[in-house]
Amino acid sequence: MAFDLDGTILFADGIRPADADAIARWRAAGNLAVTATGKSIAAARFALGGTGLEFDYHVLNTGCVITDADYRVIESDPLDTAVVTALADEFGGTEGVNLYATTLDTRDLILHNGVGEATTSILVDNERLDVADIPKHEFVGAPIWVPGDPGRMGRIEKWVGRFPGASAVRNQDFLDVMPAGTGKGVGIDRLIAHLDIDPVVYTVGDSWNDIGMHRRADHAACFDYSPAEVKEVCGTVTGSVAEFIDAVLAQG
Repeated sequence: MAFDLDGTILFADGIRPADADAIARWRAAGNLAVTATGKSIAAARFALGGTGLEFDYHVLNTGCVITDADYRVIESDPLDTAVVTALADEFGGTEGVNLYATTLDTRDLILHNGVGEATTSILVDNERLDVADIPKHEFVGAPIWVPGDPGRMGRIEKWVGRFPGASAVRNQDFLDVMPAGTGKGVGIDRLIAHLDIDPVVYTVGDSWNDIGMHRRADHAACFDYSPAEVKEVCGTVTGSVAEFIDAVLAQG
């Protein structure tokens, strides 16, 4: 089963004990539990560290990074540095927009703080990156925080479309800019190929960036608060991760 994190397992008040217990039961029954998240390696470590919640593999950065349980990289796709530079040039002075960048081996990086807050409930831990230092890094993503302005987010998403090597997908108030041809569904398929297995795939996720993995799944679940476009591709609308897991386990 592939689990989104933010808005699915991780909430403002933490991880629900019932969800954590259900994931442990899922694994104890001999099933694989995999994160499928827009978070980077650093952000996933930060969010899950000390929680006691364990996963077998991680599909990170909206599908372009795959790691084992200990965050050792199995596969990754880089985001062209020129795309990150262009984003900084275009939106580096824009009010109401925060521009971040993610790598395989650093904390999440913030290039521009136009919102007035550097941290969010999704990107909690980050450090400043000067535009001049962009060429020193290899990136795997560039999350853009556009709180409360879906029109602007749509315009930025369209602007990203001019780069053949990049794509963008919405995740709550974020626009995840990533290498073209990636996504959570693609990441899950790459993990399956790496493991050389033919599993029944279950997915649980709340937002637009989960649509790709839901379409890939044999059984997909979202929530009452999920956008209509997400509900359209899910066979189940569930009240919680625990509720969905318990229903699947009850079927034997």
